[in-house]
Amino acid sequence: MLSISNISKSFGGIKALNNVSLNFEKGHITALIGPNGAGKTTLFNVINGSLKPDVGKVCLNTENITGLEPHQLFSKGVLRTFQISQEFQSLTVLFFSFFQPELVYLFLHHKQFEQPLKHRVCQPQHIQSFLDLALPWQ
Repeated sequence: MLSISNISKSFGGIKALNNVSLNFEKGHITALIGPNGAGKTTLFNVINGSLKPDVGKVCLNTENITGLEPHQLFSKGVLRTFQISQEFQSLTVLFFSFFQPELVYLFLHHKQFEQPLKHRVCQPQHIQSFLDLALPWQ
């Protein structure tokens, strides 16, 4: 469960979020709707670590994740994706599946790789050998 408790965020004299509390239950689809300028993007940016709240906290299950950096949240399965209004015709669904946090985390922490991969570039060939899949660029 993702829990947002009493989150407030201001930019100068503008209060973008004022004491926002929400719970997102596992297995449920939740929509956050509102007009432009209502604070939806600001809330998502607080959740994903792009912005730090002035007050309040964000919890994943029982862990307080408030203020963690996006790369720290990624290993916990929390990340933000952006809407892209243009398709990538030469790329496959398989390619985009590599950006699933569980797969990337598994790849980066697999016992086969004794040296941390954080210090070298993860090229498609390394991912392919790990997952033993045929990719479209071969």
